Amino acid sequence: MADFNYELLITSIVSVMGGGLIATLLSIYFNKDRTTAETKKLQTDSDSSIVNAALQIADRLQVQLSQLEDRIDNLDDRNKKLKLEVSELRNQNLEMSANIKILQDENKMLHQENRGLKGELDEYKNSN
Repeated sequence: MADFNYELLITSIVSVMGGGLIATLLSIYFNKDRTTAETKKLQTDSDSSIVNAALQIADRLQVQLSQLEDRIDNLDDRNKKLKLEVSELRNQNLEMSANIKILQDENKMLHQENRGLKGELDEYKNSN
């Protein structure tokens, strides 16, 4: 067993270990770029998802805004019609108030004529 070469054994072990270390270091170096690229791709995908979600929300808000604008237009038209109706009712009210005043004046005159006729009737009855 004197022929056993310890130097060769140690050199072989160091070479295997050193080769593994070099392979590991090379793997880390090359994987770093790949990991960086994958991270950037994930960030890009995430940003894209966020943008798509924001666009969908914006689309829904645009539809809702359009519906609200239509409702506002309809309410504005209805409000104009109601204001016109109120104006017409006010005019009718003024006309009715004027007619009521005329009728009240006529009523007073008729009451006076009635009293006068009653007086004449009473005089006529008393004279006969």
